Order: sequence, then C-alpha cells, then structure tokens
Amino acid sequence: MRSGLLSSEVQFDVLGMQVDSRRLQTLMMEIAKLEQARLTQQNVYLDAKKKRESLESLRTRQMEAYQLVQAKHEQQQVDDLFTTRRNFNTQRK
Repeated sequence: MRSGLLSSEVQFDVLGMQVDSRRLQTLMMEIAKLEQARLTQQNVYLDAKKKRESLESLRTRQMEAYQLVQAKHEQQQVDDLFTTRRNFNTQRK
C-alpha cells in the first residue's frame, strides 16, 4: 500500500510538472509575441519622432529665413528714413 501511495504521488508530481511545462511554454510564446509588438511600436515611435524632428527643423529654417527677410526690410526702412531726413536737411540749408 505504501508503494502505491508513493507511485501516485510521483504520478501527480509528473502531471504537475507537465502542466507547468506547458504553461511555461505558453508564457514564453506570449513573451515572444509581446516583444515583437514592442519592437513594432518602437519602430512606429522612432519613425514618428524622426518625422517630427524633420518638421521642426524645416519650421526653424523657415522662421530664420522669414526673420532675415523682415530684418532686411526693417533695415531698408531705416535707411530710407535716414536718406529722406538727410535730403530734407540738405535742402533746408
């Protein structure tokens, strides 16, 4: 009777290990699937980041070009005002 009890315990342990093994295999497959999804999302994120940085760079260059044109325009107005005053003062003398 004692050996039968031990045998059933061993059988129970073996079945438990088989269940654990299958569960571990299932979990490993799930981890692999999630890792693949993480890599996919990482690529999506990096692509979006690259596009955003490109747009920011373009916006910065366009703003700098606009500011340069505005500065030239303002300088031209100052130069025109100076010339007008100089000509006015020259004519008054």
